Amino acid sequence: LGQGERLPMVGPIEALFPALGTAGFRVTSPATRAYNCIAWAAGDTAHWWWPDDDPDNDAIFWPPGVAVEETLDAFVAAFATIGYVAASSEDVEPGFEKIALFAKAGIPTHAARQLPNGRWTSKLGMREDIEHDLHAISGPLYGTVALLLRRPPPAASPTRRPDRPRGRVDGVPLVLLTLGTLRWLSDAGTPRVLTVETGVPVAADVAVAAPVTGVRVAADVPVLVAERTGPHRVGDALVLANLFDDRESDIGRDGNRTWAARMPFASPPTTPGRHEIDWWLYAVAAALLGVEWLVWLATEAR
Repeated sequence: LGQGERLPMVGPIEALFPALGTAGFRVTSPATRAYNCIAWAAGDTAHWWWPDDDPDNDAIFWPPGVAVEETLDAFVAAFATIGYVAASSEDVEPGFEKIALFAKAGIPTHAARQLPNGRWTSKLGMREDIEHDLHAISGPLYGTVALLLRRPPPAASPTRRPDRPRGRVDGVPLVLLTLGTLRWLSDAGTPRVLTVETGVPVAADVAVAAPVTGVRVAADVPVLVAERTGPHRVGDALVLANLFDDRESDIGRDGNRTWAARMPFASPPTTPGRHEIDWWLYAVAAALLGVEWLVWLATEAR
């Protein structure tokens, strides 16, 4: 309804539209003042659509460039801004959305939008949205259907949730999340760090494919002996070798002081090695990827 005429906010809906009592209807939303029937038909639940010539009335929206007048031509032009053109039938047409414009004495009063099941949905002024038969709301309040409009459903219609990029979670591509998880599962992480003294055998479970300069590793038992100071990469371990004691540290040194035997290596933080995760975790990751895809498909179907 327009700015002047309003539906009563109390009382049964059937009292306002007696035909609904026999044709049947269903309330689909609570009452709200946020939008009206024209906005609801256009798929906008944030504004109240009506041709209002008060530039300071921010509560009322009307498409720019459309005549600000309560005429059928102006309403047709308003809906044309979102892709609607004239239609000849109120029947369901696959591939089209439809709107019915009601009028009394040539003055627009109401708009209803067709649902995929063939019924129609209307916002009753400041009251609820209802699902109903098209002509069950004809009468003294709205008059009768004056015009029918239709359009192909746009890719991102205001009546649908905006399309989300395929396979994304909170803006991050799902494939990156999956690959990142699998990388974490298979990452060997920071190598194990072993701090040893030169010449002192140390039990160490390391595998050596080729000789390592400065370090000897027994072939039959897991024992490692460092022969030179410094860092050595042995298999998947980082061996940090210090001198045995301060006296050994003084050999070959100049100066009248004691040289510390312990070298302050900047060892990387220790982290667990390879995550011992079997094939089942990869299967879970693949299943989650499939579930996300199904959720996206269900969202698109709404």
